[in-house]
Amino acid sequence: TALEGVRDHDADVPVTIVSGEPHYAYFRPRLSHLLGSEVVPQQIAVKPQAWYEERHAQVLLGRTARSIDTEHRAVVLDDGVLLPARAVVLACGSSPFVPPLPGRDRGGVFSLRTAADAQAITEACRRARTICVVGAGPLGLEAAWALAKLDLEVHLLEHGPRLLAKMLDEPASQMLADIVARAGIELHLAASSESVTPEGVRLADGHDVPGQVVLFSTGVRPNLELARSAGIGVNRGVVVDANMRTSQPWIFAAGDVAEFAGAPGGTWPVAMGQGRVAGANAARAGVAGALTEYSAVPPSYTLMVMGTRIFTIGEVQTQEDVGLTTVISEDEARGIRRKLVLRGGKLVGGLLFGDLAKSDKIRDGVERGVELPVAETGAAPDYAQVMEMLVGALAAGV
Repeated sequence: TALEGVRDHDADVPVTIVSGEPHYAYFRPRLSHLLGSEVVPQQIAVKPQAWYEERHAQVLLGRTARSIDTEHRAVVLDDGVLLPARAVVLACGSSPFVPPLPGRDRGGVFSLRTAADAQAITEACRRARTICVVGAGPLGLEAAWALAKLDLEVHLLEHGPRLLAKMLDEPASQMLADIVARAGIELHLAASSESVTPEGVRLADGHDVPGQVVLFSTGVRPNLELARSAGIGVNRGVVVDANMRTSQPWIFAAGDVAEFAGAPGGTWPVAMGQGRVAGANAARAGVAGALTEYSAVPPSYTLMVMGTRIFTIGEVQTQEDVGLTTVISEDEARGIRRKLVLRGGKLVGGLLFGDLAKSDKIRDGVERGVELPVAETGAAPDYAQVMEMLVGALAAGV
């Protein structure tokens, strides 16, 4: 999207993309879908090679940007070659965080971030009977599900008391846990890992979880080395303003590596939005005129977890907030839960589990802070009634 942002404002400025991987950009969240099969990154490519060529971008694959020479305004590649630049966009993402547990350096311990990782995990699992996945976020859940299909004994460790606690409410977490159980995966909640043993993972309570292969899915950390080489401001990520500018005004950052308004990136929609702004402003670096601004929106997630589609946005944890009104629709037989959350009449959150119908309307409503006349109904409104109000309000441009 940074390249798209550039081309929105300048059709001719030369653009070079430097990628440390030998493949064109692919959807990392989908890597788990390739576990257990031949890993072909083209299957999950963001764009085909021809797309880059049509936009006249030079793509250097398998090359690493080693540092940024701010004095000469150039990017230094791994072989010492200098790439002069009017502007630079840092979209260098993040790397897996593996807790510094004793024993983690033994063979058969992995994290999943690249196509090469997926291939190595697949090959290791062909020689194993037991798998332990540490971390039950979306990627950990997907990896456990893919590996369970290989007729392996899969254990899934979650540090918290329930699944996807930041994204789902308690009933939806339980629905997801039931799906995990039906998949034949052994779920361990409130599981704090103490060490990696030759046989698996030992928990803080002394319990040993088997795992000839151990896969850590315990979050990521921004790749800050390139930013530090340029002496630009970093905190948890590369600090950027609303124009995605760093402390060096000709260097921009977007996505997992960037920190905007005190918050790091970490989701695909955020990366896309920031990338387009960074690219647009990089194209106009040094040119007089107003720059494009990025506006943060409530975090939203659209996931396919354990074969179940999930959408969540904004406030969904409502059990302790008396100022919120919840509107719920459930179909237990079909494994569907729908929830809208309002503060007064303002839509502030939504959750769809098993059915993503009109998720785009809910996202638009929350992002625009749509006010709905629910109080005028005189009774507790039902889900279909509120959705009808929302669709009407959006159509009217309220």
